[in-house]
Amino acid sequence: MNTNNQKLADFAAKKPSHWLKNAQHRNKNKKWREYSFQIAIKVLAAIDATPGMTQKQLAELIGVSPQFISKILKGQENLTLETISKLEIALGINLLSLSETVSEHIFTNQEDDIKEVVEFAKEEV
Repeated sequence: MNTNNQKLADFAAKKPSHWLKNAQHRNKNKKWREYSFQIAIKVLAAIDATPGMTQKQLAELIGVSPQFISKILKGQENLTLETISKLEIALGINLLSLSETVSEHIFTNQEDDIKEVVEFAKEEV
């Protein structure tokens, strides 16, 4: 039995896993990550549709690093309205339409959104 315990100890990770913390973080940030992913798809499509446009050129146009553009295209960046606006201007596309977003937000999943806001408020207090 001691041998089995030793084998298990040898097999186990030396550092503690942060899977639960990471999963909670992903769940907490799910909504903005969904928006970020949708923006990433539009930006990538616009880059592909613009002859000669590269991620590096886009970065230079909006005044950020190529690494930041890479994060945007992976849907991993919580974008500011300023950055979204710069992307829209540089690429000549519309990434965010508040009238559509607001009416969609009001009339779909309203109950879930209210619960999410209440839970968020409880966490902040």
